Amino acid sequence: MPSNVAAIRVAAELLGMTEGENLCEVTESYFDRVVGIDAFMVLRSCVTMLPEAETTASLVSRCIEVLILDDDVSFLDDVVEMQAHEFQMVACYLNKRLRDHDVLYKMIDLYLKNLLALVKENKYGKLTEEQQTDICNNLDCSKLSPHILVDCVQNPRMSLKFIMGVILVEHLNTRRSLVAAAAAATQQVERTSLRKILHHDTAHRHATDIEEAMDSTYYRIQSLEKELMDMKKLLEHHQVRHGKRNNNALNQERSTSFHFEPPHSSKIQRGGRGSISSSNFLFDDMITEKNNEVGMSLADKTSTKITSFFPHKIITTLKNAFGCRIQRETKRS
Repeated sequence: MPSNVAAIRVAAELLGMTEGENLCEVTESYFDRVVGIDAFMVLRSCVTMLPEAETTASLVSRCIEVLILDDDVSFLDDVVEMQAHEFQMVACYLNKRLRDHDVLYKMIDLYLKNLLALVKENKYGKLTEEQQTDICNNLDCSKLSPHILVDCVQNPRMSLKFIMGVILVEHLNTRRSLVAAAAAATQQVERTSLRKILHHDTAHRHATDIEEAMDSTYYRIQSLEKELMDMKKLLEHHQVRHGKRNNNALNQERSTSFHFEPPHSSKIQRGGRGSISSSNFLFDDMITEKNNEVGMSLADKTSTKITSFFPHKIITTLKNAFGCRIQRETKRS
């Protein structure tokens, strides 16, 4: 039955019935089934057997654990019947088993409230500061919800040492949170800065590549310009040499055109002998005949350059000289 399963389980443990199909295993299996059905009834039977019910197989704390998981806090009234050291054992077990300490805080607060009332009424011995601190220390403030934690710090039934410890832990947690937030912000800034640095570096490299390409293009243009100038100079030199040859040929033609040869008959065919007009006429006929041999184009160039290189006065003088020579040659003949 649920009311005596705890007693049988405790007796089997105390008697050491642990061999073969022993009573401990049978009662343990039965306890697990019954506690799941009526944990409150089993808890009440366990409380009356404290501290053995807790020291042998943690029966009280296991019943409370089931009730806490089922959100059944009706057991809280029964915890007042425990002695301080008995409650300390149960609270220590629950501290190791529970992930959420909100219910454990309520249980401890209720126990201290009733125990202090009994002490005040002289129905219970004295509760020392050390006992009160040990009971409160079963709470893990990191496993308390925020509003329960605030209530815990403001609760006058909690020991002063425990409250100072909670405040210190919370201060450290807050500091860690701020440091973590600052580190995250710094890391984000570093990421952003790194991104900017990489972007700037990429832009700088791109600008450097463009600058190098421009420099290469500029030097190439300079090289092409130099090559062009060299080709231009070579062409001009070639033209100058070719022009000198043409000028030499032209000068040779000029010397030929101005070379006077007397006629074989030494007779002046036109005009009177020794006259200026006859010599001029003969000189003009010779130039005309020579121009016909060279061609009209060369005659035009020759006449133009003769005009530019020999002034009219020099030409007139030459004509007179040639005329006098003709007269002398005529007289000799």
